[in-house]
Amino acid sequence: MIIEPRIEFIYPGSLFSEESSAVIDHRDPARVKIEDGAFAFRFYDLKTLAGTLEDGSPISKSERINISKTYYPGGEVFTADDVARLEPKEDYRILLSNMRGNGYGLVVRTRRGNFQPFDEKNDSLV
Repeated sequence: MIIEPRIEFIYPGSLFSEESSAVIDHRDPARVKIEDGAFAFRFYDLKTLAGTLEDGSPISKSERINISKTYYPGGEVFTADDVARLEPKEDYRILLSNMRGNGYGLVVRTRRGNFQPFDEKNDSLV
């Protein structure tokens, strides 16, 4: 079994967020150099089990374990009331409707200017 500490960077995508990952030697959010274009990151360990089948074929299975909070460097958290006060109001009308319709108590405006749902238990500002 191999356990490899990794970091995943999260980028805006056209429909869904995109990710890239790299091997790291720490899990200190304050020490992370955020990649250009990324708006968030999280840590995890990649656990890989490797072996050989009866016919001699190699086999491996990997899974993510010890997944950290999602960190938003330079992010700013907003309530629905905060979003309702943003100007121009028409630019934030759909965001506010989505917050209320999906029950999002908080959103974060990321360093890239996009908004993401924010859950204080699973997310953090850096």
